[in-house]
Amino acid sequence: MLADSLELFRQLDHKSGMASSVHTLAHVAESRGDYDRATTLFEDSVALCRGRDNWELALVLNCYGRITYEQGDFGRGKSMLEESQMHFSTLGDRWGLAYPLRHLGIVAINQNDLAGAIALLEESLAIDREVGDGYGIAAALSKLGDVAIRQGNVEQAVTRFRDALTLFQEMGHKRGIVECFAGLAAVGLRQNQPARAAKLLGAAEALAAAAGIVIEPVDRIEYERTIATVRAALGDHEFARVQAEGKAMTLKHSIEYAQRNGT
Repeated sequence: MLADSLELFRQLDHKSGMASSVHTLAHVAESRGDYDRATTLFEDSVALCRGRDNWELALVLNCYGRITYEQGDFGRGKSMLEESQMHFSTLGDRWGLAYPLRHLGIVAINQNDLAGAIALLEESLAIDREVGDGYGIAAALSKLGDVAIRQGNVEQAVTRFRDALTLFQEMGHKRGIVECFAGLAAVGLRQNQPARAAKLLGAAEALAAAAGIVIEPVDRIEYERTIATVRAALGDHEFARVQAEGKAMTLKHSIEYAQRNGT
């Protein structure tokens, strides 16, 4: 249907319709893990938007910048996100502005600029609370949890991830839940609880598989590093056993387990 719509818009030379269709097709490709096609489609959508619709251009630049940094090109991704931020700011779109700010915060985390990351994520969080964007609030809290882990502030990381998990659960946002499970698994490692970490990793893997969630390349690096550290701490056999227990938990049980202390 989307391909048919795109062809019709092309025949009509309807640039706005073409840009919207290409943008949607990019998200479909990304959800399937086809990052090369998604990147090409986002780039095409940006070209179609330039000089026509600054709001849609800002939106597409945010998505294009995000998928670019998620594949490890932080400099190029940051440039597109900053342009998106500029357009949303000029348009006075507070809801839209929070998105590139949050993604610029994530870029800063990956460039080890933790002070910059906190400033950007806190600004994004404040705007999300102002406009009532529940997803934005949860996403910013989760990334602030990542920052807290890197700073060694385990208690703050737990609070951030659990607050985000509560919101993601209320929304039924399974990708967000997977990210919180993974974040709390990393916390478990720092609390010298590798078995708890392994169980949470099992829960994350089970939910991702059931929901068809593909972990983005930049996040998978940290995710696999956590898995390798937990496996080394427990040994292959014990890791597999405990991870299997996590995979066997229901989603409700997994969330309850993640929200409480202990092993």
